[in-house]
Amino acid sequence: MKTSSLNRRSALFGAALALPVALQSGTAAEAAEGKGKGKGKEGEGPIHHALRELKAVKLHLEKAPHDFGGHKVQALKDVNAAHASLEKALEFEAKKGA
Repeated sequence: MKTSSLNRRSALFGAALALPVALQSGTAAEAAEGKGKGKGKEGEGPIHHALRELKAVKLHLEKAPHDFGGHKVQALKDVNAAHASLEKALEFEAKKGA
């Protein structure tokens, strides 16, 4: 059971580190422009989904009992940077749609 918890934390940590790269991919760019699947009413699009996922990753990292060899601080910075970028994308979309 302890191994399962460690694997889960390792996966979350890896996802947090990979997220900024993934957000720069073509799929994320399409999502930011509203071209991706799942664009619905406000709060249901892919950017909103990503923001919710980032919040969950951040909470898991903050609650982690150790610092992953010093990488936890950088991972949290990356999560915060990704969150800020997604918020800017939403602002852009709001201005573009107005």
